[in-house]
Amino acid sequence: MSEGTESPMTPQMKVNYYVVPWLLFGVDLLVILTSVYLSVRVTRYFGQLAFISQAWCVLLPILHVAAILMQDLYRGRRLFYDVARKLFKATCYTMVAGLIFDFVLHFGTLPTSRLFVFTYWTLSLLGLLAGRYVMQRVLRRLGVWQNRVIIIGAGKTAEQFSGRNDIAFDGRLQLDAWYVRNWSLWQDITLLVRTIGVVLGQKGAY
Repeated sequence: MSEGTESPMTPQMKVNYYVVPWLLFGVDLLVILTSVYLSVRVTRYFGQLAFISQAWCVLLPILHVAAILMQDLYRGRRLFYDVARKLFKATCYTMVAGLIFDFVLHFGTLPTSRLFVFTYWTLSLLGLLAGRYVMQRVLRRLGVWQNRVIIIGAGKTAEQFSGRNDIAFDGRLQLDAWYVRNWSLWQDITLLVRTIGVVLGQKGAY
C-alpha cells in the first residue's frame, strides 16, 4: 500500500465513527430529559413550584446538549476523569445560561424554584457521569471505543528506531499508534538511546 492511499474502513471503525457518537448522545439526552422530569416532580411534591416557565423543560435539554458538544464529548475519546471534569463544566454552564435566560425573559424577576435548579443540577450531573461510565465500559468491552490515531508525519516513530524502510507503512502506523497510547518519559529516553544505535548502525537505511 502506498503512503498516499487511505486504508478502507473496517466494520469496527464504521461503528466507532458513526454509531458510537449517536449512542452517547442518546444516553445523555435520556438522562437529561429524565432529570428535568424528576426535578419537576420533586419540586411539586415539596410545594415550591410557584412558577416555572415551560421554556425550562425545552431549554435545558438544548442547552445541556450544546454544552456537552462544546466539550467534544461525543466525537472525542477521553479518560473517565477528564470526561467527569468536562461534564461538570457543561452542567454548570447549562444552569448559568438557563438562569440568565430566565432572568431576561421575566424582566428582572427570578421565579424559578431554587429546589428545581439544585435538583436538576444534581440529577443530571450524577446521571451523565453514571451513563458515560457504563457506556465506556460496555464499548471498551465490545472493542469500539478507541478512535484511530491521526499523526502528523505518520510513520516517523518506526522510521527512527524499528527497522525504518524494512517495515511496511501500515506497520509503521501501528507502532506510532502504540507510542501515542503508551507514552511515558522513560519510554522517550529509551527511544532516544535506541535511535542513536539505529542511526550509527544504519539498519533499514535504503
